[in-house]
Amino acid sequence: MVERMAAHGCVDVEQRIDLPPLPSREIVLYTAQRDAQAQALISALSADISNS
Repeated sequence: MVERMAAHGCVDVEQRIDLPPLPSREIVLYTAQRDAQAQALISALSADISNS
């Protein structure tokens, strides 16, 4: 989970307990919404996920 998505108060313990790195995963975004506003939101979310 990226840091900005973690709930307030969560602590990253990866280094403290020597956790191995997680493998990357593909994310699929699907919607049946076809209106322009929904498509704009989907595009914005897709761009943000790609940059994470």
